[in-house]
Amino acid sequence: MKNLKVLMEEDIKAIHIGSVPELLPIETRVQDWLGLKAKFSNIPNEDNNFWEDNFPADYYLNTLNIFCQRGVCANNSTQGWLFHDDHHLSELGAKSLIGGLDPLIKEILSKNR
Repeated sequence: MKNLKVLMEEDIKAIHIGSVPELLPIETRVQDWLGLKAKFSNIPNEDNNFWEDNFPADYYLNTLNIFCQRGVCANNSTQGWLFHDDHHLSELGAKSLIGGLDPLIKEILSKNR
């Protein structure tokens, strides 16, 4: 937050891209034998709540709105995997952000004309 405030003081427009879902995978054979399933961490939700309440950047992209439709997070789509691992975006996952980033970028550019 401190670094974002420095950018704002310099009148540098920044888009803060929020945390993406983080999968908590099954890590042991015992968990698998017990039929336990992977689940998503609540930390990205907590991060999102923090950033929305303490909005230091000019623009914020809530990625959970993109990857967690109706509160259910997904790590794949009909087109393929959205993440390389438990929380790093794949190329397809990164492309999923374009719909949210595009209007923010257009807004920034329109204000700088």
